[in-house]
Amino acid sequence: MWWYFIKITEDENIVSYKYGFETKEVTGIFEYDKKTNTTKIIKYAENHSEEMQRIDPLPAYILVKKYNSPDKRMIAFG
Repeated sequence: MWWYFIKITEDENIVSYKYGFETKEVTGIFEYDKKTNTTKIIKYAENHSEEMQRIDPLPAYILVKKYNSPDKRMIAFG
């Protein structure tokens, strides 16, 4: 399973990304709160659902913390 991310905006508290699940077509949007380490999905990407999110959550924490909120990034795991 893999995810593709393109940063939309970032400030001191929130970073926003468009994302694609199993595709580079970025049809979803989420925000990551850097102070609370929480993710808010604004719009689920095609091929991604709320049920899937509970089982295999969006790797937003890895994207922001490990990779320092890059402008673009693909993350694969599983």
